[in-house]
Amino acid sequence: MKDNEHRTNKILPPLTMGKVSSSLQSDGSFAIQAVDIKGKKLILKGAGVINNSKLVGVMNDEDIAALNWLNGMVKGGIIESVHHGKPLSVEVLKRTRRKITTKLNGDHLTINVKVGYTVRLSEDWYSKENSFNETYLKEIERIAEAEVEKDVEKIVDKLQHEYKTGVAGLFLYVENQHPKFWEKHKQKWDEIFSKADINYQVDIRIIDFGSKGGVK
Repeated sequence: MKDNEHRTNKILPPLTMGKVSSSLQSDGSFAIQAVDIKGKKLILKGAGVINNSKLVGVMNDEDIAALNWLNGMVKGGIIESVHHGKPLSVEVLKRTRRKITTKLNGDHLTINVKVGYTVRLSEDWYSKENSFNETYLKEIERIAEAEVEKDVEKIVDKLQHEYKTGVAGLFLYVENQHPKFWEKHKQKWDEIFSKADINYQVDIRIIDFGSKGGVK
């Protein structure tokens, strides 16, 4: 997992046995990478959602990618979309920023997540593509951002209404930013998370386009 986290966004960050043991003892929730066998090789595929020491759901690779985007933990991989009906893909290069803030209105929680990434335009089959044009690149950036935000919205809905548990690790920001509230309500975290407003914004900047930019 550690060797491949810069190549794909569809595997979870490494999880130590110590963290697993601590979460199980406290009846906490977490996601753990699933392992499968293909041919004679072990492969990383999907993840189990654990809550109160029980398996409450299974995430597919797309869910994992969306969860990593939500956490701002993406270190590599590809964003795929469509531009004027043609395939489009950008390669994640580097995270430039991550800011997660939380607000309370009584017991109602709002979580705001803002992340920024630089990317490479790796594939664009639109016949009129022009990677030398700044306006054109901005259009591609907006398409990539919308794709990520759509996927994050789906995983948030699944976490809140299907699994009903906050495996995204966002509780750490509530604990740090509102320690008194957390100490009083930490046993009800899953309920609080399931009712929280989660606002997500990603800022994508194309800094390289490889062999693209054929139209001048």
